[in-house]
Amino acid sequence: MLRFLAAYLHSSVAQYILLLTAYQINFERERITLKDVRHLPFIHPDQHPNPKLAWQIVNDISKQTQKLEQKFGFLSQPNDPPDYDPLILEYFGLTNSQKERIIEAVQMIAPYLQPNSVLSLDTPLQRRPSGIQLNNYAKALHEEIHNWRQMRGGTGDIAVSVRVNSKAIHGPLGIVRVDPAIKNKIISGKVDTTIDDKAVDQLLQLLREGQLLPLKVQRNLHLATDIVIRMDETIYIIKPLLSRLWLRSEAYRDAERIVLSVLSAVERREVRQ
Repeated sequence: MLRFLAAYLHSSVAQYILLLTAYQINFERERITLKDVRHLPFIHPDQHPNPKLAWQIVNDISKQTQKLEQKFGFLSQPNDPPDYDPLILEYFGLTNSQKERIIEAVQMIAPYLQPNSVLSLDTPLQRRPSGIQLNNYAKALHEEIHNWRQMRGGTGDIAVSVRVNSKAIHGPLGIVRVDPAIKNKIISGKVDTTIDDKAVDQLLQLLREGQLLPLKVQRNLHLATDIVIRMDETIYIIKPLLSRLWLRSEAYRDAERIVLSVLSAVERREVRQ
């Protein structure tokens, strides 16, 4: 049990909770106190909903930590995430989306919260997202909207596509498009992400002609606030190609914004009627 607890304190779960409970994450948490540790959630294997599985995970982690001690020494820790981290996530009975959010926050956000120089401000979060990241964002968005649909007793499915500018374009954008699926056709989580400057320009032109791009500054410049754009039965979100805006956590937030936008429009229509 002591080996398991030591692994837990070095796990992504513990880091994530300590990150969320920091008073101001930009400069706090330079050290962890015993009070912080005592507030971490924990359940003994005997009180676990599945004691057999819990004890199996404890035993597996104990064996892994012994191997790490033999390789790195008792006080040393490997730089890479240890193999037991997925077991810790499994121990707490987290869903796949919860696991993904924790790993994303710990690996992609937490290491860059306290920059110690101007050069440190240029983090991977400020750079162009990879194709894999864009695809993960689109899948997470589709899944989260699907969860909202189930929770509210809805039916049908949606199609999610993302069109982005190429690297040759200055100030590249990504356009998220959400459409209702064809009637009686289930898409089963299918998403589409494509690099296509022409498609991005055409979509922007379509929204421009429909006077849906807000805050027009001059002929070729619009300032888009953080809003959801709806045109007929299609919903658009336009965002700069910065990795921090294309995380899974942003997909969950965007899904909520889309749902609330649609519900708000329905309420306004009912009031008018």
